[in-house]
Amino acid sequence: FIVYSFEYFLGGQMFPIDIMPNAVQAVMKWLPFYYELFCPIAIFLGRLSGAQLVQALGIQMGWLLLTWAAARFMWKRGLGHYQAVGG
Repeated sequence: FIVYSFEYFLGGQMFPIDIMPNAVQAVMKWLPFYYELFCPIAIFLGRLSGAQLVQALGIQMGWLLLTWAAARFMWKRGLGHYQAVGG
């Protein structure tokens, strides 16, 4: 519930991120929640283009690689502790 609340607020589902102060927008654009809903809609509506589009896709790729690396690390660590019992 807590994570969903952050996603709902920071992803632009509650209200558009465009109406927030510039400082808040700058911080939100570095968080992954922005790229779940608001960024794809902004691309579709043509609000992001050129350098902004490249930057947005780069940040999305960064979050993708970061979460992939974290999942891979946890998977490998979990395999070291895994013990199967039975058939």
